[in-house]
Amino acid sequence: MDRLDQYRVFIRVAEMGSFVQAAHSLELPRASVSAAVQHLESRLGVRLLHRTTRQVRITAEGEQLLARLRPLLAGMEDLDQLFQPGQRQVAGCLVVDVPSRIARRLIAPALPGLLRGLGPDHRSSLRARSIAGGGR
Repeated sequence: MDRLDQYRVFIRVAEMGSFVQAAHSLELPRASVSAAVQHLESRLGVRLLHRTTRQVRITAEGEQLLARLRPLLAGMEDLDQLFQPGQRQVAGCLVVDVPSRIARRLIAPALPGLLRGLGPDHRSSLRARSIAGGGR
């Protein structure tokens, strides 16, 4: 199990307060979950969790680690999602400024399909203008 996996396991155990529940939610053997936390504690040289037969409580050092890990791992998950097909969302402002004839014949009929593909964080504006002298 690599370092990131150990961090994920630690977070789950700390949040659930149980090695058994964490193992179940992660679909890992309980021994693997326990070993991951032990390796993490050994590598860091601190005790992260107080364990008794009835409960698991996080130590002050464990709280510090947990507070730093949550945003770090959330950011990593965001990075992973960034490159997943179908997960990209368009955000920003789309401005289409064209002569009115082109707007009516080409742009307006294509807009519904285009807008369906955009994410919820976008704004759209269509400006159609008349061109003096008939335009091109």
